[in-house]
Amino acid sequence: MSDVYESIRHMTQMRHRKNFEDNMKLLEESGLPFEKRDSAMLFRKGCVKADFYPHTGRWKYGAIILGGGAKKFLEWYKRAV
Repeated sequence: MSDVYESIRHMTQMRHRKNFEDNMKLLEESGLPFEKRDSAMLFRKGCVKADFYPHTGRWKYGAIILGGGAKKFLEWYKRAV
């Protein structure tokens, strides 16, 4: 049973790592200016201030938390600006 748990844990870690790398790649290729912090990317353009968290694929806009990954964030951000 321990081997099964370790295998599932390893697969989950690999999936999370890939999601993080994919999110970072999309953000960097977008051309939008952002400030890199420890766990968040801060987007500050005009009056729209949003924090994107590449590990989870979620972002915070004021007190609102939204999700869907970098692709959905970029679509939302471009509409909001």
